[in-house]
Formats: sequence, structure tokens, C-alpha cells
Amino acid sequence: MAKKGLEEAKKDLEDALADAEKAKKKAEDEKERADKLAAEIQQKFEELKSANTEKIASMLLQGKRYLQKMAYDSAFIICQTIHNIPGGRENARRFISELLYFYSESGQFEKAAELLSMAGQGSIHANRGSITELLKGWNSGFFDTLTLRYYPEMIHVEKGLFLMGADLDRDGKIDEDAPLHYEAVKQFWTRENRNHQ
Repeated sequence: MAKKGLEEAKKDLEDALADAEKAKKKAEDEKERADKLAAEIQQKFEELKSANTEKIASMLLQGKRYLQKMAYDSAFIICQTIHNIPGGRENARRFISELLYFYSESGQFEKAAELLSMAGQGSIHANRGSITELLKGWNSGFFDTLTLRYYPEMIHVEKGLFLMGADLDRDGKIDEDAPLHYEAVKQFWTRENRNHQ
């Protein structure tokens, strides 16, 4: 009887080992499927990231054009869109900065509050002082650039005659600017151009 009990125990142990081997094989198969699925997901993520990068770059260019044309509400919509694209939040910071500056300076604090929220700064009260402080903290050089863009140094030009056109001897070409001639202007103010030699 002891021999029979031993054989049953041996059979139970063999069955348990066989079940364990099946479970091990099943777990290995599940891990292989999970690894394959993870690799597919990672590949899709990289493809999406690449597509988003291209989409963001295109939208950044469009938004820059809107800012240059002073179409701030259109730039605001582009900024919102970029911000909502995965990976776009970091790219929206420069837009947010310029739009915050504009909306703050023009007293449009509701739009400024939306931008603050978008930038994760919703706890900041949307007023000129707090927005100025925030923007200087983000990038004081860019803040200074915006200040010069929106509040350029102006110079006064007295009324008088000035010479304009092309000098055929000097320029060696004939175009719509030729020949040299005098033009009279009334006094006016203009933005100082520091790059002009």
C-alpha cells in the first residue's frame, strides 16, 4: 500500500510538473505577445511623434506669419492647437510668451488668463505686472526683444529734400528707381533702424 501511495504521489508530482511546464510555456508565449505588442505600440508612437513634429513645425511657421501680420487672434488659435498636440506644449511656449505680452499690453486679460492656464500658470492673476514678471522670468532677453518690437525707439525726421533713386554710374543698372532725383517730405517720426549703416 505504501508503494501504491508513493506511485500516486509520483504521478501527482509528474502531473504538477507537466502543468507547471504548460503554465511556463503559456507565460512565455504571453510575454512574447506582450513584447511584440509593446514594440508595435512604440513604433506607432514614434510614427505619431514624427508626424506631430512635422505638423507642429508647419503650424509654428503659420503662427509666426500670423504674429508678423499682427493677426493675434489667429495666432492664438494656432497656439491652442499646437499646445493640444502631443509633444506640442514645449513648442507653444514662445507663442504663449508673445501673445501674453500682446494681450497684457492691450488690456485683453481674459485671453491672457486662457494663455496662463495653457502654460500651467493658471494661479497667476492676469494683470500687466504679474505677466511682465512671469515673462521676464521665462526669458528676459525675449521680453526685451518684445518690448523693442512693440515700443520701438522713434526718431524725428525733419521736413526737407532727400535724394533717392539709383546712381547709374555707381550701381550700373537701370530700374524703376533710376535716375537719382530729389523728393520733398514733411516732418515725421519713424522707428530707429540700428542695423542701417
